[in-house]
Amino acid sequence: MDKYELVLRDLEDILLTIDEVHNVSHGKPVPLTAEDTFTSVYIMPTAEAFKQDIVGLSAASYDNLLYIRLIININCVDNPLAWLHTRRKVIDAVLEDTPIWGNIVDRDLVSVAHDEYGDFPKKAMEILFEFRIRESCII
Repeated sequence: MDKYELVLRDLEDILLTIDEVHNVSHGKPVPLTAEDTFTSVYIMPTAEAFKQDIVGLSAASYDNLLYIRLIININCVDNPLAWLHTRRKVIDAVLEDTPIWGNIVDRDLVSVAHDEYGDFPKKAMEILFEFRIRESCII
């Protein structure tokens, strides 16, 4: 299993530890209007960038920056601000020291984006993280 797969599997496991989260899946999110399981989180790798770490001629010379979007569908029918609690729980779970750090060099929170409340009290938001992966360590 390569490091990308390990990161995606570890991220799924981490998100499933959050009490509010009842569904985690990879790929295209269910539209908010069709969602039937709340709270749902969809893991979507969106882009990769490369930063040279050491001088060399192979991929092992680079750190891979993997950008992963988490699309979160929440039902705020009982509390219009419930999304704030879920937002904090997801961010904290990903940024805390967990087993995923055996597969990555670093992680960062990049941004949080929100829907326009068109289907409120159902709400969607997106949290973007950057994971730095090193294919191999050369000492």
